Amino acid sequence: MSADRKRVLVTGATGFIGTHTLHRLVSAGFDVIAVSSKAQPDKPGVRFARADLTDPQATDALVRDTQASHLLHLAWHRAAG
Repeated sequence: MSADRKRVLVTGATGFIGTHTLHRLVSAGFDVIAVSSKAQPDKPGVRFARADLTDPQATDALVRDTQASHLLHLAWHRAAG
């Protein structure tokens, strides 16, 4: 990542708000890493990473490995019932 390029890690990227946010971030010049609990195909300007955000070790690895300069946390967990 160059010094002038910003990388954003987006949780909840496959949800209602997340899906509408990815293109805008790419258009704004961000390298986008979208997080999902399920495997997803990459899209133009968007790389998907699979992670279980309820697992602290997986979350630590995700943050360490992506080296994002920004975080947009849109993930939400809805308990059954």
